[in-house]
Amino acid sequence: MALTSRRLPTRSASKLPKASPPASYVPPRITRAQVRRALRGRSDIRRATSLVLALNEEQERIRVRRSPDAVTYLEAEVLSEGRAAAETIRDEGAARLGQLIQQGTKLRGEIRLAEGDSARLAEYPCDGIYAELLTTTEAEQRQQVVTTQITQEAKNDSLKHRLVPKWLRWLVLLVPVVDFPLLTLFSGDIFNVAWDQVASGSGLVGALSSVVFGLLGTVVIAIGCPWPI
Repeated sequence: MALTSRRLPTRSASKLPKASPPASYVPPRITRAQVRRALRGRSDIRRATSLVLALNEEQERIRVRRSPDAVTYLEAEVLSEGRAAAETIRDEGAARLGQLIQQGTKLRGEIRLAEGDSARLAEYPCDGIYAELLTTTEAEQRQQVVTTQITQEAKNDSLKHRLVPKWLRWLVLLVPVVDFPLLTLFSGDIFNVAWDQVASGSGLVGALSSVVFGLLGTVVIAIGCPWPI
């Protein structure tokens, strides 16, 4: 049985559907003043104004309503600049983020070192008041005991821990130096000592007695008075 080919009927070109011509479109005419008012507040207002006017003039030359996906040469250039700027911002942000991550990693390492040092601080050796070896914890406990004792003594009106000026400390030390000759002269009057005749040997016993009583009086005053030193 022989095979025969069957020719399909051809459709004439006149019967093919014709594509409709693109619709004509002319954008509204805008002025530079209108564009500047719309772009008020931008830092690059001069460049943006020129760009908007150029896009408007390009559409006036085309005079065809286009699909949103179909871009002109100038629109493609503007989009490429935007993409390039976005990529630059992305790359700078990624680099900055990488630096922040490195700084954060370094900071976490320093924090771990500080925490380790702080944990070892409780056992760190230190010298006490009498050159004894103490740990930091023992020194803090002793300091707390001393602080509590000083606070309690201050509440009991003790003058032992009162703060006084330095000049007053020196003045207190000079008081016994002044008391001794005064008490000695006073004792000499009691014993009728003629001080101008002591050098010749007259009234030597009374003079010595006056000196002894003056010294004893000075010691009693120094011990009995609550000096602020």
